[in-house]
Amino acid sequence: MSIAHRNYRTRDDLKQQMIAKGGNIVWVIMFLLMWSVSPLWAKLLDPISTEEPDQSQFPRATHPFVPTISVDTSKPVPTNKFWNNFFLSDIGSPVHVHPYVVTTLMQSPYGLAISHSFSPDEKGMDTSPARQEELTGRVEFYYNVISTDMGFTAVEFDTLPSREIVTHDTFGCQLRIGTIGQGITFPIIRGMAYVTAIYEGTTPIIYTNAAFTKVNNQTTGTISGTKFVIHNSLNQIWVLYVLTPNDLTFTISNNQLIASEPYHGILRIAKLPNDKQSDAEIIYDSHYDSYPTGGELSLKMGMLSKTKATYSFNWNKVGKSTLLHFTFPHHQDIISSKSGLTSLKLWSTTKGEMVAYIGNKWNLNEDDLTSIKWLPPRKPSKSDQIIKQLETDINSMDVTANTVKGENYFGGKGVAKIALLCLLADHFELPDLLDTCLSKVKEGISPYVNGENINSLRYDTTYKGVIGHGGLHCDNPDIFCPGVDFGNSYYNDHHYHWGYFVHAAAIIAHLDPTWIEPNKDWVETLIRDVANPSSIDKYFPVFRSFDWFSGHSWSQGLFASADGKDQESTSEEINFHYGLMLWGIATSNTNLKQMGNIMYAVSKRSIQRYFLMKSGNDIHPAEFVKNKVTGIFFENKVHYTTWFGYNPEFIHGIQMLPYLPVTEEVREYQFVKEEWDTILSKRIDKILPVDEAWKSILYLNYASIEPSISWNYLSDQNNKLDDGLTRSWALYITQTRPKRGMPLWAIILIFSVAGVFVIMTGILFYTKIGKSNRDISTDLRNPILN
Repeated sequence: MSIAHRNYRTRDDLKQQMIAKGGNIVWVIMFLLMWSVSPLWAKLLDPISTEEPDQSQFPRATHPFVPTISVDTSKPVPTNKFWNNFFLSDIGSPVHVHPYVVTTLMQSPYGLAISHSFSPDEKGMDTSPARQEELTGRVEFYYNVISTDMGFTAVEFDTLPSREIVTHDTFGCQLRIGTIGQGITFPIIRGMAYVTAIYEGTTPIIYTNAAFTKVNNQTTGTISGTKFVIHNSLNQIWVLYVLTPNDLTFTISNNQLIASEPYHGILRIAKLPNDKQSDAEIIYDSHYDSYPTGGELSLKMGMLSKTKATYSFNWNKVGKSTLLHFTFPHHQDIISSKSGLTSLKLWSTTKGEMVAYIGNKWNLNEDDLTSIKWLPPRKPSKSDQIIKQLETDINSMDVTANTVKGENYFGGKGVAKIALLCLLADHFELPDLLDTCLSKVKEGISPYVNGENINSLRYDTTYKGVIGHGGLHCDNPDIFCPGVDFGNSYYNDHHYHWGYFVHAAAIIAHLDPTWIEPNKDWVETLIRDVANPSSIDKYFPVFRSFDWFSGHSWSQGLFASADGKDQESTSEEINFHYGLMLWGIATSNTNLKQMGNIMYAVSKRSIQRYFLMKSGNDIHPAEFVKNKVTGIFFENKVHYTTWFGYNPEFIHGIQMLPYLPVTEEVREYQFVKEEWDTILSKRIDKILPVDEAWKSILYLNYASIEPSISWNYLSDQNNKLDDGLTRSWALYITQTRPKRGMPLWAIILIFSVAGVFVIMTGILFYTKIGKSNRDISTDLRNPILN
């Protein structure tokens, strides 16, 4: 047993035991290493708190939405997870598991339908008539057709059976159709290579909306076995496995396989890809006896580097063989053991080609955590002009006008933009101005902390979360009540909304540590609502918004959608992770600092892989990649638009704001240049006066390419600004952009190589001179020559 697992009461006990060994240096070094890194793997996902949210700040409310099927609401219910359509829809909306899509059928034959028709040539693409001219050579959206390619049901389901979410975790849920003892349970787990059906005393039926053309080369009659290769009229091939030693007998009946008797056991089905089918079948045959039931997440910072971390998926499984599971492209880029990747590939709906991986645990290495903290890592030029503007912005700031809003989203934006001004006042060492700014930002955030804002916050005892009360009950019949504050009351956009408050609070705490203690619980309650890391905290679901498998958050809450969850503003997602990291720094909470940084790094990778499309992007159809940004990214569809309009300045701008010190790492130079050259440069002079404020966002982004042009536009007092932007922050950003040219690593490499060359040349030279001198000395000493 290793020293890390011996039964010492505390690490201090272990320390004393090791010292008692007589100072063995190896033991001491091992202990110090373990001592220094153990908090990073042992506590990073510890609960932020286990305390009940303060009732004075978060009065209790019961949510009006009732799940359409049985869900245990005595415990926190995740509201932004891929499987939520199971309990949000009474018409059977699809659940996008990847690579498969599954749907509970609400009419005969009932059961669970399975779809996989997602290869590039099977995707639908279209552009609405109103945008044909604008999008010449491009497409507005693409989508996948969801059909019943295969399905599991039972003879006993002659009427609509009951449905229940039995359990759930970070990676999926267990769905039961029917009852205990006479039903089917389906483990619905992200990335599952097979669809698994656990039959409990019901008679299996395998069905398709097409027709079965042959089963194990047989077209009619009865057939027995434990493996069935099924061809359907869609030119698809599926493989069905029976996980019991005894044969199962089916009758082939056009579009159904009907078992001969009730069954207690497990059936699994998987689709063969369109190519390399024999190789794929061999892989499926080798791993069909192990199925996933969920997984456990772990995070670990690098032992020797502050910019490296590993996040791991430890899959819970049943069965003896090593688990076969599908990876997304961003997993394939960073998984530690590439040897587990196979030749088996299936397309996902919107995240490109998935590759099957053999392994019970995935270790995914993020080697580019940010080192940026409060401000960009460069000092600005034109400081005098920025300071002059800063004085104007702070002294003229109307706190009420900017922070007292009917929507928490806009109120948070207002508070955060004042907080950024305070950072600049501190940076320029202007104490009086800083005091004024801090007074104003505290005034702005105070009503939200004290529950005095218009859409004041509640703790929802149904799903367990913090929500604005405004969408719970509306007296005005003309208002779509759930849509108030962008659906905040129904758990839409919480990482966007709370991200602004968390970021602002971090800045206040950084500049005035006395503010932390009386406000810490309020801030961390918002953090727990979005990113509670532990099931030990019984008051919030684990990671409400963040999907660790997908590598980014989902903004859609308690709304059913045939296209699954979606996300629109990747930059506002980044704002939450960055704000979480800063709050950890300001409050000396290492766990939150590191968790925020890891979430930032993971989402940055996925955003660059899936949402911000550089030339050569292999995730989306080529005609769609030309749009450069995705717009609304659903699980089944990607639509170049926004929820509030399809103007290009909306679609691109919402992926830019708020502009943060870390934005330069997410929106890389090459992408920004392509986006500007192909889309924005052609649009910016056509923006209507009513939308002119969006220009400030576009020009601020353009500062990465041409800071002087951006400065000229943003410094002009006549040009309008976005409501979350101040002129001094915009000017500061334009003057702190990375200098283009040879990157630092290349300069270091060149000088290193040159240095080695000089040293080696010197050594050779002096070796040669030394040898010549030795030869001369030898000649002088040689008596024969004398």
